Amino acid sequence: MRLAPLGAGDLDAAVCFLFGARFVRLDGATFVECSSELADDARVSLARAGVGTGACESLPDVPPHLIPAHAEHLEPVSIPGAVDSLVVRVLGVGEAAERLWPRRAFGRGRSDVDHLRAVLRGDDRLYAWRRVLWADRATFRTRALRGIRPVVFDRDGLADGMERWTAARAGALARWLRV
Repeated sequence: MRLAPLGAGDLDAAVCFLFGARFVRLDGATFVECSSELADDARVSLARAGVGTGACESLPDVPPHLIPAHAEHLEPVSIPGAVDSLVVRVLGVGEAAERLWPRRAFGRGRSDVDHLRAVLRGDDRLYAWRRVLWADRATFRTRALRGIRPVVFDRDGLADGMERWTAARAGALARWLRV
């Protein structure tokens, strides 16, 4: 589906109903791919979040001359000709609690305990994500791409990159989408 931001809404919470969604941004256009069983629910959920959807045959292909890179953040990057791919997976309550639970007395602060409480009460959800940015070689030489590391040797391992997580209430996915 092709996405078109229409208004303000809680996009991150809407994505928590899409299990295993993949978002792709290319030259100002944004697409989402999810299982066919969830397509109708995805349209409704995204519409409630202020994002319109349109029909699309398939996701755009990545040109062969582009180099992949792992991104450590969801900060928006606007590079002409680059393909920004984001795979999102919603964490269950048990997995979210495991990631938020303080491991030792001096390790994490009070905010994680408060966040854990919000997740257990259903006030917030966590989702895991992997982001791969495809761009030409010259783009990676700029200082504007902090936290984005080119994949040089193991391109087959792109799908197995480190998974990061964020909370729905942080609004990181909405910022990434609305560039």
